[in-house]
Amino acid sequence: MQGCIYNNSILDGHRSLQYRNPPKFDIKLSRILGQGDKSLTLLKITETGLRAGIIFSLLSLVLLSHFEYTRNNIQKIRARGPVWAALCGAQRGRRGVRPAQLEEEKTMKTGLVLEGGAMRGMFTAGVTDVLMEHGVTFDGAVGVSAGAVFGCNYKSHQPGRVIRYNLAYCNDRRYASLKNWLRTGDVYSETFCYHEIPEHLDPFDTETFRNSPMEFYVVCTDLRTGSPIYHKCRTGDADDLRWMQASASMPLAARVVKIGPYSLLDGGVADSIPVRFFESIGYRRNVIILTQPKGYEKKKNKLLPLMQARLFRYPAFLAAAADRHERYNETLGYIAMQEEAGTALVIRPPVPLEIGAVERDPIQLRRVYETGRAVAEKQLDRVQEFLASAKATE
Repeated sequence: MQGCIYNNSILDGHRSLQYRNPPKFDIKLSRILGQGDKSLTLLKITETGLRAGIIFSLLSLVLLSHFEYTRNNIQKIRARGPVWAALCGAQRGRRGVRPAQLEEEKTMKTGLVLEGGAMRGMFTAGVTDVLMEHGVTFDGAVGVSAGAVFGCNYKSHQPGRVIRYNLAYCNDRRYASLKNWLRTGDVYSETFCYHEIPEHLDPFDTETFRNSPMEFYVVCTDLRTGSPIYHKCRTGDADDLRWMQASASMPLAARVVKIGPYSLLDGGVADSIPVRFFESIGYRRNVIILTQPKGYEKKKNKLLPLMQARLFRYPAFLAAAADRHERYNETLGYIAMQEEAGTALVIRPPVPLEIGAVERDPIQLRRVYETGRAVAEKQLDRVQEFLASAKATE
């Protein structure tokens, strides 16, 4: 049997099986009718046996079809990549999320979920710096876009690094410029941002990152499927930085990033706030840092026609971009319910941050960063109590 088998198909298949191979009986009706009561008894026994055979055949077909349906669907889930495998509980891909063990499911792990938002991410950097400075730890973190490239400094334990290199190079054309975009297709230079700065100018501490027990995931969007891919960064090496770059590659401001079989762009298109993903792998208590104020509602992307012109070869990605605002707003509603239930604590700016996606003004960068610090300092006691209560319930 091929594909999904439904009830009607099972029944039709059973009937056709009967009609192609009719059962052969050694009993002739004329002989049976001529033998009185004994023949009638034999006829009844034969009829009962025939019915039992039909019922047994039907049950066999149902069980076989259920096995085929289950096997085929598991194969389909695995074929759709590590994301669907992770969320559906099938075997994970090598680069995706590994299967959660039963013991991990029982553990009350604490997570840090970092939304993106281009240079609104400076707010996130301010919050995370305060948390690091006060020794606040998490079992794991997941970052999207700016939340990925800035949030990685939590695992490497480098408070102050994000604001430092952004202030130092925000007006450097090697960092971000129209010239970069015209020459390479990337507003933020791949060579300068992901090699020169982390390797030489303001080194990223890969040794601390690698040795930290904290897990760190980044979210990218697969252009072929329009689905999110969650990558676990283990060492902070060039390969991990490549995944971070893909997560932060805005559709109109960056080239497609190719890693292995994947063509990737901004993770926020597929999963802007990956709290459900983190819950699915055992993170039951999460601090969520958002970069929009309470009451914010995302609208449909006005630049979608330009994205359609540039990325017309990726219809699944464009479909995800077209309804991103709906999924984003629904996720905000879900987070509100989790916050009310006490399983999430949300940190967000009190007012719109009003900063450009490619901000070159150091005063504006500092303003947004300091806003994050101020909010974090006010909520520090709440965060510590929230995390302590999570550990107490294990």
